[in-house]
Amino acid sequence: MDGKALAVAAIGSLLPDIDHPRSTVGFLLSFTGIPRFLEQRLGHRSITHSWIFLLAAFVFLIPLWFYWGLLHYLAAWFGILSHILIDMANITGVPLFWPHRARWVFPSAERYRIIVGSVAEFVLAAILIIATTAFTPI
Repeated sequence: MDGKALAVAAIGSLLPDIDHPRSTVGFLLSFTGIPRFLEQRLGHRSITHSWIFLLAAFVFLIPLWFYWGLLHYLAAWFGILSHILIDMANITGVPLFWPHRARWVFPSAERYRIIVGSVAEFVLAAILIIATTAFTPI
């Protein structure tokens, strides 16, 4: 994976939080009103953390494939997927089959799930960053 693909994956991993005005992507797009609209109408971790968002991204990211190639298209999509999977590992989980209210989590035992903002979350992020960097060719 090249540096550009890694950057595209990182940006993709931020996109599910577009429904949260205080997130990085929510702040950057606050001038559009989209983050506030999504949060007020649907709430945080709703449609943007579901199969609907994954499917929409699969379609709407197709121009990326034509401009930069399949690698960058997949990097963006897998960035989005990684965000949703990691959010499944926290206490509240995600509504993967939104609008159904059931929350999908792993591991199933709550005591093993990560609390947002905790040391465990920081350690997991550090491990993932180190692993990603280690497997990225120079």
